[in-house]
Amino acid sequence: MIPPLVLDIQPHHKILDMCAAPGSKTAQIIECLHRDESNPIPSGFVIANDVDNKRCYTLVHQVKRLESPCFAIINHDASNLPNLKFDNGNISFDRILCDVPCSGDGTLRKNPDLWKKWNPGHAFSLQSIQLRIATRGIQLLAPGGLMVYSTCSMNPIENESVVAQLLQAFQGQISLVDINDKLPGLKTIPGLKKWCIIGKNQEIYNSFEEVPKNMQSLARPNMFAPSSDVIEQLNIERCIRLLPHHQNTGAFFVALFQKHDKTGDVSQSTDDEISQKRPAEEIVFNEEGANFKRARYHRENPFIFFNENDIKGFWKDISEFFGVNSSFPADQLMTRIAADSGRNIYFVSDSLKQIVTLNQDRIKFINMGVRLFVRTDLRNDKDKRSLRLAQEGIAIIDNYFSKRRLQLEEHDLLLLLAHAHTYFSDLSTSVQSQIQNISNDLGSLICSYNIKQENLNIPIVFVSWRGRNSLRPFVSHSSRKFYLASCNMDQIQINEIIDKLTIEEKTNNKKSDDA
Repeated sequence: MIPPLVLDIQPHHKILDMCAAPGSKTAQIIECLHRDESNPIPSGFVIANDVDNKRCYTLVHQVKRLESPCFAIINHDASNLPNLKFDNGNISFDRILCDVPCSGDGTLRKNPDLWKKWNPGHAFSLQSIQLRIATRGIQLLAPGGLMVYSTCSMNPIENESVVAQLLQAFQGQISLVDINDKLPGLKTIPGLKKWCIIGKNQEIYNSFEEVPKNMQSLARPNMFAPSSDVIEQLNIERCIRLLPHHQNTGAFFVALFQKHDKTGDVSQSTDDEISQKRPAEEIVFNEEGANFKRARYHRENPFIFFNENDIKGFWKDISEFFGVNSSFPADQLMTRIAADSGRNIYFVSDSLKQIVTLNQDRIKFINMGVRLFVRTDLRNDKDKRSLRLAQEGIAIIDNYFSKRRLQLEEHDLLLLLAHAHTYFSDLSTSVQSQIQNISNDLGSLICSYNIKQENLNIPIVFVSWRGRNSLRPFVSHSSRKFYLASCNMDQIQINEIIDKLTIEEKTNNKKSDDA
């Protein structure tokens, strides 16, 4: 996706995705945030917002696979997004992605059903919300920060018209950044300096004077291009348009803004919506508003962080059992209910913890962080063994984990990956010896192996469950395929193993004697 690429995201950036669902661009942003693989917990974070509660859960599904402790998903109207308290003030974001709702005509090639309902007149009703969302984004942007405005539409009402109104409204505070050099090899055309408006019945208007009176409530004067003198000063040509026939893609519009002044106020109004906007500092969350009323039908359990009693009691037992180093930041662990009975235990970065703690009473958080532990179905729920390590959190806790570890040989790795359960007696002598040195308690283990290929060293780390007589690896089929391929196994053989595993898992749905 192009918009995240032009933002030049760094691991320390505070990032807001205003209209995030379904989440492909958010996932790309998170990957950029974690570009330094040696640091699994960067200081930056991503706040991903969407107004649609159901789409927020689609977003959760998309970003959870990235196993990041540095993201939070919230559910709010982006055009009236409340200020987030942080560090004795409000957050000003370093990077903002403003991929607004649009008419979507740029996706007609891949979405043929859209032909039945698409109409160029749809842009008339969309521009107002696009303008409000982008305005709020600029208000939340830090001085020197970048905001990308993008649509998958080619209608200038949704693109250049919005950009021109923003530039005139925030005179001197924002400017367009030329992004052509950020996308080498990509065929683009510059933003339009002059455009017409097409009505619902395909009628064309070159100026507001041509618009009939019954259409003037929809086609407003500021939807047309400014005068030639004004348009030259705005540098609209720094926007880019991607046309489908240039490189066999969809159509897309991208504009990159940079903020120069810290004020969030609007200096000059060119639109009724903008003229009625308040400065960013004055916008507060209104619990009596429509957003709050809509959210009450989708109540979320609160996020509860471990307190001092949890760390000294419940967490102490867990850390002793698993050998977790005392330097691990246990105060960044959280559950959705009481710590000693929560189904899952999550971990978030220190910055996100602060954001949740300061804003949970005024912001609707949907999901965040990475899962470290999940409760099993052992009979004693208070037993520390009833918590198993979650594979998605292994990168976070691996360096803090001293007990219950196995260093595998290649024979052991291939055996574990090829079967749902592997008996101790089938493992190498070295691994059997390591198992004997571990307590006989049932529970999670961390298995490690380094694959060496020419100049590459591929570390493999995964969670297994130690039963009474066997090991059960918690590795997804896709990860198994990758690990087996890294061991130079033939693809046909890999597919046979996965097919056999699928059958084996179906027949072993009953509770195993070992688990």
